[in-house]
Amino acid sequence: MKTLRLLLPVIAAATCLLCATILTACPYSIRDSAFIGRGSRVPFRLVFLSTSTIPGNDKLGEAVKTASAAWLRDSNVVARVVELDGPEKNEVGTEFQERYSDDSLLPAAILVSPSGDTLDLGQVDISEKPLDAVMERMGSIAESPIRRGLQEKLVKHWCVILFMPGTDEKRNTAALADIEAAAKAITGRKTELNKSIDTAPLILTLDPKNPEEEIVLWSLGLTTPDGEEERPARALALAGRGETRGPTLEGENLDKEKMSELLEMLGRSCSCTTSPVWLIGKAVPLTWSPEIRSMATLQLGFDPLDPEVLRSIKGEKKKPKELAGLGGFEEFELGYSEVTIDPVPVEETPGAAPEAKSVSEIENTGEESTAPGPDFIRTLVIALGALLLVVLATGSAIARKGSGN
Repeated sequence: MKTLRLLLPVIAAATCLLCATILTACPYSIRDSAFIGRGSRVPFRLVFLSTSTIPGNDKLGEAVKTASAAWLRDSNVVARVVELDGPEKNEVGTEFQERYSDDSLLPAAILVSPSGDTLDLGQVDISEKPLDAVMERMGSIAESPIRRGLQEKLVKHWCVILFMPGTDEKRNTAALADIEAAAKAITGRKTELNKSIDTAPLILTLDPKNPEEEIVLWSLGLTTPDGEEERPARALALAGRGETRGPTLEGENLDKEKMSELLEMLGRSCSCTTSPVWLIGKAVPLTWSPEIRSMATLQLGFDPLDPEVLRSIKGEKKKPKELAGLGGFEEFELGYSEVTIDPVPVEETPGAAPEAKSVSEIENTGEESTAPGPDFIRTLVIALGALLLVVLATGSAIARKGSGN
């Protein structure tokens, strides 16, 4: 009987530990989630505004289709023509319907981010060579100096740190030194999943005055307001298929301590206890070829575009407002919260790979797998754990009663 009384607490403790391990375990890190994440699967939309009556409208659609096949294949950008005098006009906001109500300003182009932010790209002159004009405009959406070769860098390195200098040169030098020190310190360390960080983060400097980087600056929320004379130094971490993870650090918050914490958080388990701010972020328009996918699969040890992998983290949540400064760290410390993400319609990109289409179908139909999901499994484990604890407590009580008799 004494042996039974000694074993019961041990079994109870082991049961609790087992339940906790099952509930929090996840095979993917926060960095991994950027290869899988929703932000790079929901596309940017490049919309060419037109009307059925403007000269050259009949050639615009074909030009957009041809240019998309050349520039946007295997990217997270889709393009189409919206006629403002047609039934699809409500696909764009009333702001743009009113702004381009004058046909002399058409055709024009706007870019819509996955979160619904818009960038007005202005008029497109198709009077002489429609295809050339559309190709030129589309090329700037898909490519820029900072994005050339970025896909391989994101696979080979722990992450890519984009550093945007401010107007204070002294502060820029200090901030860059802190970033370099944090990047060096994280190399060789182990993640929460006990994987070694073998390759240091790569630091790239983003020139805020380079007009070729307008799309990148806008998509990452780094655009400087017109007329603003002073600008703080900023830095953020890009991972996976060009998604941010964690907050944008700027000004006095851009130091070695905060950058080290950000880089360390990328190695945390992508589990239900992780703050939603670390599981989804802003994305940059970027191509993702089959060759890059193969490289990522080899490096990660799993195929990030496998629908089953996406389904395993389908419960990821999005914070409704963009965090600034230390918001990401504060949100992580405050604990877990949920905000539902509604499905976003995804148009099929010309020439898109079959696997990309299957993922889109999973997201957009809203159909759940017939297999038990993570929430069901967690609930079942909790119930079984609770039942086992009740049985153990009852057995303990009976044992004490028997000993007393």
